[in-house]
Amino acid sequence: FFEARAQTAKLAALQNYEQRPVMFADTIEKNCLRDDGNCEGPVATAEEAPRKGPLPLTIIVDPDGNGHYPDLASAIDAAAPDWIIELKPGKYEVPSELTRNVQIVGQPDRSLVELNVPLADLTKGLTVHQNLKLSNLTLLAPLTIADGQTSLTNVALKATPNTVGIDVIKGALDAEKLFISGGKIGIQLEHDHTSFHRHHLKSTRIEAQTETGLRIGDYAILDAEGLEITNAKFGLLAVGNADFAIADGRFIGNTHTGLEARVMASGLILRSLFQENGAFPLVLGSERQMTVVDTIIRDGAIELVGQQDRAFRKFNVIENPK
Repeated sequence: FFEARAQTAKLAALQNYEQRPVMFADTIEKNCLRDDGNCEGPVATAEEAPRKGPLPLTIIVDPDGNGHYPDLASAIDAAAPDWIIELKPGKYEVPSELTRNVQIVGQPDRSLVELNVPLADLTKGLTVHQNLKLSNLTLLAPLTIADGQTSLTNVALKATPNTVGIDVIKGALDAEKLFISGGKIGIQLEHDHTSFHRHHLKSTRIEAQTETGLRIGDYAILDAEGLEITNAKFGLLAVGNADFAIADGRFIGNTHTGLEARVMASGLILRSLFQENGAFPLVLGSERQMTVVDTIIRDGAIELVGQQDRAFRKFNVIENPK
């Protein structure tokens, strides 16, 4: 059943591709489009490409000219919605606005593939309006998720000064093995009050932000496992009606607080460590439920603001509380 469904999806992608006005005209070798798999021969023309049978579902981009395309922008323009764009080691320029579904794969060593936007858009960064999948690469510009589902796997993002590394305005973020360094805010989860998305972070490290490592805005929802935030001013800041659950978190060396929940935020903190986070590593100033279980606090204390101690239900395994 699954093989048949996958084959149906591939055929549908090919049919959609053949209806596109721009084909692999100047880059796909003619005989690569034949059923015999022989890839030697002249380059196909735009008229020939649609008639040569199934096309590859993976596009190879190589700056040295050994792939289907030497630049990323051309590959994005040519790819069907569910095709994979594979990048060989090198530095690439990605368009600052992505308005279609894109899936880009780098190399297992993510440092070998670097993505950046045009120099004129460096402060603005990359803005995504549809679904985006990035894996095994390094992004050297801030990322704004304006809509759609964005999935990041084994991605390093180096934010430019005074920017938000990943700003989720609308849509959803799903990340695993994500590393973000620099910028003013590492990740900012916002909510447009028209749709609800649950964001997921797994094995994510955020470090060296001048203001906040992770900011969860009004009505944003986050599930995080293996989250580490270090060397920011505020480690994690939850405001408004934010809702979060964090398991196996590490908040270390943040100068003001490790985690602060304000107003109506609610959350669960499980099996986490707070160390060297200023005078108050954990500040609970929310009027809603806050649950902290099996968590260690070193070099600081818990601050309960106002009547919030009523909602502070559980806390155990505390070492050296002040």
